[in-house]
Amino acid sequence: MHETYDTTASAVEQFCPWLAQNGYAVVTVSEIFKYNNKNMFKSNVYNNCF
Repeated sequence: MHETYDTTASAVEQFCPWLAQNGYAVVTVSEIFKYNNKNMFKSNVYNNCF
């Protein structure tokens, strides 16, 4: 998702409530890494956080 697109806000308004109702949590990439005890480093490309 990109904040530069007008459609992003309306899409988020539609699917975030559904995700929450179905047991999902909407978090940032940084939060996912922190949850998995991983560090992120500037200029690195990450394909996963496992």
